[in-house]
Amino acid sequence: MFLGVMSAGGLIAPYLTGVIVDAAESPASGYAAAFQIFGAAAFAASAIALIAVNPERDAARVLGPRDAKPAADPAQRHR
Repeated sequence: MFLGVMSAGGLIAPYLTGVIVDAAESPASGYAAAFQIFGAAAFAASAIALIAVNPERDAARVLGPRDAKPAADPAQRHR
């Protein structure tokens, strides 16, 4: 799912850039508007990430609880 969302930008952004450039008075003003719009979207996404990301919580979610004992390795039991 994550890679699908990441790949969607590569499909959608060129189309939206073309729509913005075609709707502008000149190609130069269209590209300027497209860069401003996508820059504002990147800024908004980074602000949301700064608020929403909690490294300790996310690491615990991915790695699991740190207090759990590791499973016994059968190869080391017989030594």
